[in-house]
Amino acid sequence: MSYGQPGVGGFAPVAAPPRARSGAAALPGLAVIMIMDLLLELGMLIYDLSKGGASYLQAGLWGNFGHVKFDAPVYFAPSDAATVVALIALIIGAFSGAAWVRPAGTTVLLVTAWTDASSIIYQLTANSDSRNHFASPVSPNLWLNLDTIAQLLLALVFAIVVGATMKSGSPAPYTGGFTPPPSAPNFPPQQGAPGFPPPSQGGFPPPPAQPPAQQPWGYPRPEAGGGSPRPEAGGGYPGR
Repeated sequence: MSYGQPGVGGFAPVAAPPRARSGAAALPGLAVIMIMDLLLELGMLIYDLSKGGASYLQAGLWGNFGHVKFDAPVYFAPSDAATVVALIALIIGAFSGAAWVRPAGTTVLLVTAWTDASSIIYQLTANSDSRNHFASPVSPNLWLNLDTIAQLLLALVFAIVVGATMKSGSPAPYTGGFTPPPSAPNFPPQQGAPGFPPPSQGGFPPPPAQPPAQQPWGYPRPEAGGGSPRPEAGGGYPGR
């Protein structure tokens, strides 16, 4: 059993304005970015399988490129297979609201982006033939290189979104408007204990109790049980 915060002065506590969650709302957007990157990885694998057949899985999973007979600027390698597995786990974690998705996804995508950037730089600086075929629409270089560039850009966008949402969210503006103070609660009248005055009800405080009336000075106090006061000896009656 749980108890809420007690009210002050008999009134119900006022709820605090809601605060913005830091990065929790961005996880579905990060999942969309990772889904796009996963589709680009699978597109590269589908192209390699269309050229090399099912036997290309030996190269894509184990790195055995000795039997590969077609040329391509980039190949689906074992590192890409590990990236696919990691992306699937990250996508599931993002839709589940896991907090580790942001740092883990940034690490995976930035490592992939470094590999893609190295491949692009090598093609542009190796020799004139590689530069001429970098964007050739005749060979598959154009589409595969566009796939690589798209993965690089998605990794940068992912890192930027994570960096922006990792900061603590500022308090959200309170839109509840002005709330008038609550009125005093109404309680049923209560009966006092025998011999004691009834407890005070809501509203104005009861008047102070009046002290008992004092007898005139020199007048004897009545005895318990009533009757006339008994004169004291020598109190004004003549002796016999």
